Amino acid sequence: NLDDDCDGATDEGLTRPCGTDGGAAARGARACPGGGGGSSDGGSEPQPELCDLLDNDCDGSTDEGNPGGGADCYTGPAATRGVGVCEDGVTQCTRGTFVCSGETLPRTEDCNGLDDDCDGLTDESLPVGSCGTDEGECTAGTRECIAGAWACDGELGPTTEICDLLDNDCDAATDEGNPGGAVPCGWSPDPLAWDLGLCEPGIANCEVGTIVCTGVIGPAPEECNGLDDDCNGLIDDGLSLGEPCGLDEGACDPGRLQCVGGATECVGGTIPDLEICDCNDNDCDAETDEGDLCGGGAVCLDCSCAMPCDPHDEFPCPDPKVCECDLVPERPEDCFCVGSGVDCGGVRCAACQECVADVCVDTCPDCEACQAATGECTDVCEGVECTPGITECACVANEPSCEAINCYLPGRECPEGFRCEAAACVEDPCYTVSCPPGQFCRDGDCFDVCEAGVTCATDEICVDGTCVDDPCSGVVCVNPDDVCVDGYCPDDPGSPCETVECPWPQVCRDGLCVDDPCAYIECPAGSSCERGTCVELGGSDADADADGGTDGDAGADAGEDAPLDRTRVLGTGAGGCSCRTSGNESRASSALLLLLAAGIVLAWRRRRTAPTAGCSNVAARRSPERARPVEGQPRRNRSSPSGDSAEHG
Repeated sequence: NLDDDCDGATDEGLTRPCGTDGGAAARGARACPGGGGGSSDGGSEPQPELCDLLDNDCDGSTDEGNPGGGADCYTGPAATRGVGVCEDGVTQCTRGTFVCSGETLPRTEDCNGLDDDCDGLTDESLPVGSCGTDEGECTAGTRECIAGAWACDGELGPTTEICDLLDNDCDAATDEGNPGGAVPCGWSPDPLAWDLGLCEPGIANCEVGTIVCTGVIGPAPEECNGLDDDCNGLIDDGLSLGEPCGLDEGACDPGRLQCVGGATECVGGTIPDLEICDCNDNDCDAETDEGDLCGGGAVCLDCSCAMPCDPHDEFPCPDPKVCECDLVPERPEDCFCVGSGVDCGGVRCAACQECVADVCVDTCPDCEACQAATGECTDVCEGVECTPGITECACVANEPSCEAINCYLPGRECPEGFRCEAAACVEDPCYTVSCPPGQFCRDGDCFDVCEAGVTCATDEICVDGTCVDDPCSGVVCVNPDDVCVDGYCPDDPGSPCETVECPWPQVCRDGLCVDDPCAYIECPAGSSCERGTCVELGGSDADADADGGTDGDAGADAGEDAPLDRTRVLGTGAGGCSCRTSGNESRASSALLLLLAAGIVLAWRRRRTAPTAGCSNVAARRSPERARPVEGQPRRNRSSPSGDSAEHG
């Protein structure tokens, strides 16, 4: 408002640009009217943003911030607003105009428990139809909406295919895939019994709607053949023998049929013998003293051989016999030495007899027989031949009889190639079997050793190199000193062995008396027998001894008072050597005497450790030396699951 340039005019000719060319605004010219601060002429200022695709606020953005939007909106029928799934949205500025965003409008009704068409009803008027299939054992149903979900009412659907000649899985095929087959099978519910004795497992297959066990060899009636025909773990047991056998004529007495060493023999009877001069029918042919029995010119007279004599000799006969003639009708001129001639109740006594109160009485004691030719008494078993190592002669009812040897007794060990079972010698099926490394022989077959690296679950045990169910898993015995066997505690009430008493050294298993399952198993070096199978030392819990000790020769020289080492080391046949016993024999004997004096019964241990280098090669299993019970001690033996007899004391 001053005349700055002194030309007589004030603020003349002053202009400059103003406003902006951005968005909806336009630039103008700023003038200075009346000396004031100036004013814009021809421009426009920024405005609040509108939903019109213009940059009203001239900030370089269009319709930002949803101008004029955010209000509730609904474009569906008014009657459906807020009904069922229908709900309002909000107005949203989109491309210069307002739309209703986020609203839910009526839709076709579906089976979902919702009012989709917003008419106040749920899952109404839905179409129905058939569902499923009628193939095989399946039955089609009706498609219905039930509780908000589609269901096939009345349908029988497919199931897992089984062997029954039916199409269980409704795929138009029957028993496909061999259902229930292609697995091992056997004759018993217990898989461990499938390969006992002569039995062999088979393979199960689905055939004509039935599971058939193909190739299985099951138990057969037990026969006397040295084999386990009925597959119960026992050989030649429960045979229906005992029928009379032999002759019942003259000196012969019938015996009884018995199974001895795998063969049926007539045991206990008296068989025909050579006829001798004794007034008996020795050869059991219904004739007495027939034939030339004496020889040397002697004749059979009055049950004894009479030697010829000359009555003119000074001493024709040995005292007390006398020489008499005309005794034999066929030889009236011959004379013979006969009894004293003393009348004993009207008869002359025979050899080995004497006259007592007019009765001829035998002078030979029990179990001795008279030799008529010499008048001597000898043992009835003298000259009797029985099967070596299998039977032996014994005096039965004053007569010789070949009886089965009780191989449990000292000095009665079985011969080479046999083993002792149920007190009798039977052929050892493993005697000629040679198994490859890492295996052992049992009952004539080779099985894998449980190696140290095998780890079984807590409810399993290793048998023949494989983890199987442990029948004793979770079993707790009532008696804390009892040991679980085959899933039960022998001393618990109701167990199969509760009332069974077994003769030493057998143990009770499933109510039967059986031999130690480890008795004739020879494990390879570095392994030991547990529960009838070989376990690598240090390989599993089953390998640990109950007493925590170690087997072998350790401690054999510990002193005269060291306890007897009862470990039998078995190593032949499957590799390695074998030792009959450990330690010094005299020391073992001293220890045994101490134990016997204390009345302690030594239980035969189940564990037999394979030998280490340096053992002498003695075939221990051919003549096992076992601790035997003290006379008079109880003989009730039971085995632990690994074959151990319980060790007491």
